[in-house]
Amino acid sequence: DHFLVQLQNLAQSLSTCSSQKLDEDLRLHLLQNRSVTCNDGSAAGLLPYCSSDLWSGTRPKTEDSGYAFMGALIIKEVVKELLLKGLDKAKVLLLAGVSAGGIGVLVNVDQVAEQLRSQGHRGVQVRGLSDSGWFLERGQYKPGDCAVVQSCGLIDAAQLGARSWVDVQLRGTSLPKALRCWEQSLQDTRLSSGNHGNYNQTKERSATVRSCPLHLVDRCLWPNCNPTSAGVSQVCVR
Repeated sequence: DHFLVQLQNLAQSLSTCSSQKLDEDLRLHLLQNRSVTCNDGSAAGLLPYCSSDLWSGTRPKTEDSGYAFMGALIIKEVVKELLLKGLDKAKVLLLAGVSAGGIGVLVNVDQVAEQLRSQGHRGVQVRGLSDSGWFLERGQYKPGDCAVVQSCGLIDAAQLGARSWVDVQLRGTSLPKALRCWEQSLQDTRLSSGNHGNYNQTKERSATVRSCPLHLVDRCLWPNCNPTSAGVSQVCVR
């Protein structure tokens, strides 16, 4: 019952948070430790899911593998930086996640608690709220073709989802390529000197962005496309 009361209080505090003026510290923010990266080697930040490992990995990108799986290290770095922003004064740290985030809560809640204890912050209680994490292997609900995901087994459902992902088109460009364009455009913007996303003025652009339709860059409204956007999801530390 006490835990449910804490959740209710958190929900109420977050509902008022959205109406408050955004502080710079609550906008898109890349980790100071640039050796901890997203799956493709680009910089990780607070806190989109980009590690493709259910927040469980600790392996950096190598020439052989080509991909990084550093989700657990991203969580560790986020906690480290939040301690400098007032987390050390909190009574309760609630880790909450859905789907892959739900699994991330399960595999990281004890590690985060130990991280805080080892750094002397024994007064911060760490709690986890995992929603819809693990997928359970099951057979098809009914025999026949796997036409919709609800009637598919786990493997068939994943394959159907992958096909749906690849088939999505944004102004004639596949969704995976559009996401690569937007992610690389963010990196190019940070490497340029104060152009803030104006790619007509950027002298040097990566090969990835040069191959992208310009309207994909100009019309991207997602928070990670514009690091100064006020529309980024907010985080309240109480």
